[in-house]
Amino acid sequence: MQTLQRQIRQARMVTITEVGKVEKALENYNAENLDSDTPGVEEIPARVETNMEGAHGLVDQEHKGLVIVHIPLVVDHLKEKYGDKQALIDELLGKLHSARARSSRLEEKQLPVKFTVEVQKHVQRQNPRYEQGNAWDTSNLPAAAKVYIKSELKKMADEPNADVNDQPDEVTMKPENDDHNEQPRQQALQPQQRQQD
Repeated sequence: MQTLQRQIRQARMVTITEVGKVEKALENYNAENLDSDTPGVEEIPARVETNMEGAHGLVDQEHKGLVIVHIPLVVDHLKEKYGDKQALIDELLGKLHSARARSSRLEEKQLPVKFTVEVQKHVQRQNPRYEQGNAWDTSNLPAAAKVYIKSELKKMADEPNADVNDQPDEVTMKPENDDHNEQPRQQALQPQQRQQD
């Protein structure tokens, strides 16, 4: 109870002090030594509001101009660079396959969080299957994700109305060493063809 009373007294003192500061500032502002062109306290909010309305109008005009000019340019650039969706997907898969951790720190090696939940689940399903023959490391992640993405794309191409969350085909991973200086690369074997019902 005493601490509460002390806090109330302190808050009251702070409030009184701040009110005094505001009154002192208003007295200084209304002093006789100010220019005659200096606006009064009541005029300042009105001027700020008027200026804000004009600024909003200018910003809206510039925004409309940027949208009209820049969006078509961006769309044209993307169409020129990636004429079809498959080229974009192939480039992204290539970047994914060549992804490497920037350092040996654990945070840099935790790549799965950068993928969707479906890809993470697929990689987790592949981990025990791969460990039967070789050790699983982060270089296997891009290969497993690539296999999953390609199988999903194939499903979508085969069945236009298929659900994207369907389980992917079973795949196996095969290690392939190119050189002693390079990290082992993993090659994903194509999924076995499903038997037609």
